[in-house]
Amino acid sequence: MNADARVILQRIQRYFKKIPNTYYAINIVDDRFDDCYNFFFVVHKKNSRPHSIPLRRVTPYDLESLKEVVREVRKVYQLTIKYTGFTTEQIRWLQSPK
Repeated sequence: MNADARVILQRIQRYFKKIPNTYYAINIVDDRFDDCYNFFFVVHKKNSRPHSIPLRRVTPYDLESLKEVVREVRKVYQLTIKYTGFTTEQIRWLQSPK
């Protein structure tokens, strides 16, 4: 397992409480200025504001390594993953099963 994926999974486990009426998601942001990808854990309880918790900064700035990290996270948690700052083709490629 990738070291980045291992750290992300440990941090998700810390914040994922399975509370009723709570929406959980992962937001992946393409930071073009710093050449990295940022992972955030989004917690949105009903009738309150959403909270975005930083999880990890992935520095190998290539889509192959990002796809591997996303694949490892999806094996354990089947949460909604939102992509911010990516093109439509990049999102399709990241969501493809291969």
